[in-house]
Amino acid sequence: MGAGPAGLYLSLLVCQGGDNAVTVFERNPEGATYGWGVVFSEGTLTELEGADQRLSRRFDQALIRWSTIRIHRAGNETIVAGQPFAAISRRTLLGLLAKAATDAGVEIVYSTEFAPGSAESYDLVVAADGVNSAWRQTFASHFGPEEWIHPTRYIWLGLGRALPGFTFAFQPTGHGLFWVHAYPYEAGMSTFIVETTEESWRRAGLDQADEKASIAFCHETFAVFLDGAELRSNRSTWLQFVTLRNRRWIREGTTPLVLLGDAAHTAHFSIGSGTKLAMEDALALAEALNLHPGNLAVALSNYEAVRRPAVELFQEAALASAD
Repeated sequence: MGAGPAGLYLSLLVCQGGDNAVTVFERNPEGATYGWGVVFSEGTLTELEGADQRLSRRFDQALIRWSTIRIHRAGNETIVAGQPFAAISRRTLLGLLAKAATDAGVEIVYSTEFAPGSAESYDLVVAADGVNSAWRQTFASHFGPEEWIHPTRYIWLGLGRALPGFTFAFQPTGHGLFWVHAYPYEAGMSTFIVETTEESWRRAGLDQADEKASIAFCHETFAVFLDGAELRSNRSTWLQFVTLRNRRWIREGTTPLVLLGDAAHTAHFSIGSGTKLAMEDALALAEALNLHPGNLAVALSNYEAVRRPAVELFQEAALASAD
């Protein structure tokens, strides 16, 4: 369940070169996506290339790459070089993955909820339906989700110009400090995340502001830095990030259920690894299924044993970054 990066990538990998039948159910209409761009390290791109070179070539053509981090504070800019990253539009990424998956024989069913009661006819159900996973919530007593709500507030916007690389900007105001995490993801566009403390957010009146007023505030606050470029919204609201962990990722049974991507875990956006972790989950699960054909219990156990420690390391790094 879920036609995000994790679900689509897993379906592609499982269908490649085999006779597996895979159906992906997605609650939203085809083409509907929320967010702007997603970022990858060079190491992650190398991993993905090894799994599917044809997809990787298409992927590579759509990427924007950079190797600097720029920090703006008190009118000064500090540039740190030698940090290779790349980013892509989330919409483009999903389109590439969906095309590759359907070419491999995956059936993608949009605008459809796949309820737990529908699972009996399948050998395996993968819940890749995001941080608010209905499947995880249905079996919460088994998976044991644990959530930590971060104390800051943030809003996820788009910027109508491509920045030169990872950019962090800090802007004092009469209400308190506001700061930006930003990066380019396609020609003429960047992801632009504004964050602040709960206290500053309330003092600025943003707890009472609608979408239009919030964008206007962010534009005014970072006007010098924006240099005339437009801030854009996609149902953007002020949120608090939730770091999610689960005590278990697998539910055994006649039709086993496994959590993937944000349904299993989240890591604060300040380290830019959410999509990376989700797609690495998909790669690890596909490899485990391939290594243990006909033995789902061993394959799923292997997947969790490999991925959980790696994910927890990133979560700890993300928590330190958020602080």
